[in-house]
Amino acid sequence: MVVQLLHEVVGTAIVVLLYSLLCLAASSIMIWLVWAHHERDSYVALLSYFTLLGTIASIIQQFHTFIWWRDVKVEQYKYAVAHLGSPEIAIAGPSVGLDLVLFYIREYQSPEMMTKGDGRQSIYDRWLVLRFSIAFAVLGVFQLVTILLEVSQLSNHTMEKLGESANLSKERAKNDFLLFMPGVSTSLLVFVVFGTTRTFRKAIYKTFVPKRFQKKPTEAAPVTTIIPDEDVHANEEYGASFYDAKGQIQPDLGSNGATIAAADTSQPLASIDLARGCELR
Repeated sequence: MVVQLLHEVVGTAIVVLLYSLLCLAASSIMIWLVWAHHERDSYVALLSYFTLLGTIASIIQQFHTFIWWRDVKVEQYKYAVAHLGSPEIAIAGPSVGLDLVLFYIREYQSPEMMTKGDGRQSIYDRWLVLRFSIAFAVLGVFQLVTILLEVSQLSNHTMEKLGESANLSKERAKNDFLLFMPGVSTSLLVFVVFGTTRTFRKAIYKTFVPKRFQKKPTEAAPVTTIIPDEDVHANEEYGASFYDAKGQIQPDLGSNGATIAAADTSQPLASIDLARGCELR
């Protein structure tokens, strides 16, 4: 199989294809995220499904154009000459057959889904309004570019502009591939706007970042109670009051202690009286 695309344009085509694959990966991650969080029928999920479909259609069309570029351009030229003034050419250009089907899939599925939603917020965050504002702002730019392209195609759809043969120039080929980028960018837009919420960031971090590079959860430090110095000295003085100079425990001077002390002092007095009685005898 011989590739018909001009060699000077192969680099541009490969860059556009790699960018499209990046957008395809973004859509795939979004679908995984909504399924992992049981939001498979939410607004974000439906939007991810259709942007994925549009990106896949664009990649298929890129391969088709990459391989059969000359045949595609000749067939488009014949169709444009045979349908001068057709309103469909203003919308889809001279695309025919498979290219026409793929064009409608990649260009119109995503904008239609951007205007619908079911109001779920379990996977959203407090920046919900800002995220929707960004999405609709980009949608407005996308629609404006689409309208300008349609006007340009309609103005160029004349025999004077079409010429006597198909345009197979290098500039035309580069332009054909660069026009694939707006269609696939919706997938990346959905990921940037809705895939960067706190909930989704945690899931992506735990899944795709190797565990040895993940931050370990910090353990709580043991709780220690600091006793002031004056309290320590007071406790020492209180404990020392129970000991005499020889380190022996001193008797308690409470009510019970007074009775014990009296009992201890009465015993030697009785012995002295007994001794004195013997001497008198």
